[in-house]
Amino acid sequence: MAGIFLLCQSPFGLNEKGGGNKVLSNQVIREQLSEYLRQHGVKHKHIAKHAGLSDTTICLFLQGQRELPEEKLRTIQSLIKNGLN
Repeated sequence: MAGIFLLCQSPFGLNEKGGGNKVLSNQVIREQLSEYLRQHGVKHKHIAKHAGLSDTTICLFLQGQRELPEEKLRTIQSLIKNGLN
């Protein structure tokens, strides 16, 4: 059946489509961000500012009520990995 592909979850917040393309998972990044905020005592407003998002958008994202485009997910993933400066 053309157009059907499977997504395989990887431990780094990436999904692999049939052709090997990497697509970030909103759910995985959401969980990683929530954990980062808890561990480091960082407020979501600080993440929003550094990611170029509104406070409302990052809050809705954390609540699972909004999905983010891959570009913003990559930005958040980079902030988590490299810390906030």
